[in-house]
Amino acid sequence: MEGMLAAIAQFDNDQRAEKTTLGMKEALSRGRWTFPAPLGYRNAHRRDGTKTIEPDPETAPLVRRAFELYAKGNHSKREVLEQVTILGLRTKRGNRMSAQSFGQMLKHPLYAGRIRNDKWGIDVQGDFEPIVDEHTFRRVQLAMRKAASTG
Repeated sequence: MEGMLAAIAQFDNDQRAEKTTLGMKEALSRGRWTFPAPLGYRNAHRRDGTKTIEPDPETAPLVRRAFELYAKGNHSKREVLEQVTILGLRTKRGNRMSAQSFGQMLKHPLYAGRIRNDKWGIDVQGDFEPIVDEHTFRRVQLAMRKAASTG
């Protein structure tokens, strides 16, 4: 009897997980961000009550500054991270951002308003305000590829 009840509970959990995943895929494919807001953004609600993300007035300008500085191509990631740290950029927990986390942030298309999930085959324009424009984001990607190829 216990085995049967455990099997039913497992089946129910599997069904819920599948429905949740399908809902997330659907929302992402429509441009909605379904995860906690990353650094530079905050969770918000639209007037109709639906959830979204929006640039955080305190951290978004610092994130934008980091992208702009690195896009110029005359600063290393370490130098840019040091400059924005001096200006006050911290993780959501208030710690200094690691070089690895900073590099991941610079690679994330969300900051240019795109939702990309390679695992689920999703690449769409988000329904939220980007922190940086597409041109700046592309220049950062080019600068990072250039830096990686030179050493």
